[in-house]
Amino acid sequence: MRREWTVAVLSPTFAAVLAAWEVPAPEGHPSTYEAVITMRRAAVLTAARVIVGAARSAGATPPADVDELLASPATGDTTLPDADRVLLRVLERMDTRQKVRAR
Repeated sequence: MRREWTVAVLSPTFAAVLAAWEVPAPEGHPSTYEAVITMRRAAVLTAARVIVGAARSAGATPPADVDELLASPATGDTTLPDADRVLLRVLERMDTRQKVRAR
C-alpha cells in the first residue's frame, strides 16, 4: 500500500476523490502511474469513510464536524461546471509540468 494514494475532498457542495497507484516497473525503468477520479458524491463518501476509519484505527481523532459530513446523505453530485473547473486546472498543471520538463 505504500505506492497507493487516495485523496478525498468533501464539503456540503463539492465532492471529489482521486485514487492513484504506481504500477510496478522493472528496475531502471521510469515510474508509471494509474489513477481514477470521480466527483460522484456516493463514491466520495465511501472513500472518505474508509480514510477516516483507517485514521481512527491508527489513533487519530477527526474533528466532530467530520462525522456530521460523513453522515450526510449521498445526494447531490458535484455540478458539471465545478467538475470542469477542477479537471481543467489539473490538465493545465500537468501541461505546465510537461513544458518545464521538456526544457
